[in-house]
Amino acid sequence: MRGKRLQKWMKELLEAKKLNPENWLYVRNLPGELHLQHRATGRKRVVLTTVRRQANESTRGPSAGAGPQDVGVFINPKRAKQVCARA
Repeated sequence: MRGKRLQKWMKELLEAKKLNPENWLYVRNLPGELHLQHRATGRKRVVLTTVRRQANESTRGPSAGAGPQDVGVFINPKRAKQVCARA
């Protein structure tokens, strides 16, 4: 299958995963994962597009008494945005 140019949210996702977006093409965009192909070598790679929550973290965010916590990068398959926890 032939690779296609990356969309903006895909480039942001690859940068968050410490990959150079200029070197990658996307082959398939499935819910929860992005299938990539390297431009030069043709090597294929699958990148997860969602971040799993930690076991002690509730769905509403960190607990009120815990203080500021860095949640990290939350990747939405439709849009890649960096969301930090509120203090």
